[in-house]
Amino acid sequence: MDKLNCILLIDDDEVNNFVSASNITLSGIAQKTHECISGQDAIEWLLQQQEAGDEHLPDAIFLDIRMPGMSGWEFLDNLRTMRQNGKFTSRKRMVIAMLTSSSYPDDITRSKRYKEVSSYISKPLGLNKIAQFYQEFFTENS
Repeated sequence: MDKLNCILLIDDDEVNNFVSASNITLSGIAQKTHECISGQDAIEWLLQQQEAGDEHLPDAIFLDIRMPGMSGWEFLDNLRTMRQNGKFTSRKRMVIAMLTSSSYPDDITRSKRYKEVSSYISKPLGLNKIAQFYQEFFTENS
């Protein structure tokens, strides 16, 4: 299995980030994880990583929907705007999955309107979900 370089977790709940990061480490799919507790922190971190080079950007992002300050939807809108105005220029493929406790049909439908979102996963992020995600988006058959 080829390991991903980095997975970014964006969730205001530090316990969820810890559980997700621990399970990603146990799964062996990534060399490292990085956790941000807000959408704004994640935007700033992505811009810093872009300056260091595309190889420093995450291969995958697990994004919570409901967060104070900047929601997951607002994060996606900001990322899209930054791409359109040339502030975020990387063309690196970053697979974004909504990782949420929300089972509202409206959220699932809304996630499908974002071309940037590849998957909708219910919390918690367990080993089976991680393996399925990796298989779907990062193997030769994907």
